[in-house]
Amino acid sequence: MEKAKQGFPLNGGLYTKEVLFFIVTEINFDQGDIDWINFNSVRIYNPEGKLVDYIDCDAEKTYHGRPSVRIKFHIGDIVDVFDYFENKTKLGIVAKLPYTEEEVAKFHRDNDGIKLTMDNDKYVICFLDNGYKQVTAVFVMTPFKKVTKALWQKLKAKLELYQRSKNKRG
Repeated sequence: MEKAKQGFPLNGGLYTKEVLFFIVTEINFDQGDIDWINFNSVRIYNPEGKLVDYIDCDAEKTYHGRPSVRIKFHIGDIVDVFDYFENKTKLGIVAKLPYTEEEVAKFHRDNDGIKLTMDNDKYVICFLDNGYKQVTAVFVMTPFKKVTKALWQKLKAKLELYQRSKNKRG
C-alpha cells in the first residue's frame, strides 16, 4: 500500500495526485472475456488500507443483494461518485437505493431462471450537469471535500426534479 501511495509512472511522468481509494477486483480468467460481469468481487479500500465497501457474487456470478446494514447512503445524501471509465469523481445526490437481499430474493423467485449480477448493485444518482445515472454502489462514497450550502441546494433541486419526473410516469 505504501508504495502505491508514493506514485507510479503514468504517461511518462509520475502520478502524484492524492490517493482517495484503492480498487481490488477478483477475476476468474477461465470465464471467457474479462468484463465487469465476470468479476467475482470488487472491493474498495481507503488510503490506509481499510475496507470501505465491496460487492460479492456466488460461484455462478449471481448477485444476492445488499444487507440493509451495508446500504451506506439514503435518498437525499450528497455523495462523491467515482467514474470508472473517466477516472474521476463527481458530486451527486442519491435518488434511489441499491437492491436489498430481500428484494433480490423476491426478484429471483418471481423471475424463474433470470439471475441478477453484480452489475445490478446500483444507486441512482442525480448530477448537476447531466440528469441522473445508475452507479455501481461500491463507487458511491462520502464526499472528499466540504459541500457548500448553495451546492447542496442545487443538488437537492435536481433530486426533486428527478422525483417529480418519476411520479409523473407512475
